Amino acid sequence: MNTTVSTLSLSKSALSAKLVRLLFALSLLASLLAMAVNPARAEEATEGGGGTEAAVLCSTYHTVARGETLYRIGLKYGVSWKEIAAANKLKDANRIYTGQVLCIPGESTEGAMYVQVKKIDVNIRKGPGMSYKVLGILRSWQTALILGKSADGNWYQIVCPSTISGECWVTANPKYVDVIVLGDEGDKDEELIPTFSIVSVVEDTSVTIRTANFPKNTDFVVRMGRYGTLGIGGVYVTTVNSGKGGELTFKFTIPASLTERGRIAIRLESASGYYAYNWFYNTSTK
Repeated sequence: MNTTVSTLSLSKSALSAKLVRLLFALSLLASLLAMAVNPARAEEATEGGGGTEAAVLCSTYHTVARGETLYRIGLKYGVSWKEIAAANKLKDANRIYTGQVLCIPGESTEGAMYVQVKKIDVNIRKGPGMSYKVLGILRSWQTALILGKSADGNWYQIVCPSTISGECWVTANPKYVDVIVLGDEGDKDEELIPTFSIVSVVEDTSVTIRTANFPKNTDFVVRMGRYGTLGIGGVYVTTVNSGKGGELTFKFTIPASLTERGRIAIRLESASGYYAYNWFYNTSTK
């Protein structure tokens, strides 16, 4: 009798263990399925993440030819192969393929037009319309070079990210995107154009600036990025208020992702359209 009870007890324990493992597997599967989310209809979406990754402005784009390497491509444009790999987020610099379109980083041509996403991510579509397939997402504060505009004026054709081939389009709705023309300082009266100078730098730690002609009681978003980008789409640092305006002094922390850079761009920009930018050597001043 005791032997039978013992055997039944063991069977129940084994069955319970199997049931626990099965439930755990089902729970894990449900979690994975929940994470496998399709690209959002970002034109109608909630606010996206992003905004912390520095956007790279491309001086041009190169289509990889048979037999080419990043090193040879870099020599052609006078850019380090490491910078090209970083700009295109290549995990393995030795693995590029014929026909791949690469962003060549550097200072962009004056007058070039870029679309910059505001606070909400936007979808990259295969054509100029909501009915076209979603190919990817342009994240909050990222930029892309504009190639053209749809006949109805509602969509911009942009240079595709290196992971996408064919045509790429994003919404032209000013609610979601701004257009930036490099080298265009606007037509504001001279006394209302804010500027700032670099006062001091502590290498890899901080930079202190002094403003001039800043408007009163205006919030400015502070960003830092690669030299040559004017700070457009750079790493978010903080937001400051201009208070009384005019001449002010601010000290900002250099983002960890830029501490290896020899030269860093810095930009202050307000939602009302005021902006100023400069750059500094990432070496301590005396």
